[in-house]
Amino acid sequence: MALAYSNITIQLKEILLSNRHPELYAISPKGTVPVLCLNDSTVIDESLDIMKWALQNSDPDSWIGYDQKIQFEMIDVYDNEFKNWLDRYKYYDRYPENNKNHYRDKCDKYLSK
Repeated sequence: MALAYSNITIQLKEILLSNRHPELYAISPKGTVPVLCLNDSTVIDESLDIMKWALQNSDPDSWIGYDQKIQFEMIDVYDNEFKNWLDRYKYYDRYPENNKNHYRDKCDKYLSK
């Protein structure tokens, strides 16, 4: 979200966590996602650090200027509540109590904000 907000062009690569490509480990030995590899070969492999980097490069609405308490509350909401629904949307077949559209609608409520 921070990368899109900051209008930073990136190349996305799908990672199947059950079968991680060696290229991922070549970039980041931790083998976790997300990983941002910059043109100068700098690697940022923590979500919050990627957000901070993006906002330091472009912050049109002064998100960095927000009260830190509000920032951490927002991060908590998206890292926990939103991610919960996003995982259910992405892996809807594992959560058959609702259909894929139900989970997408739940995600949309966060993205619309």
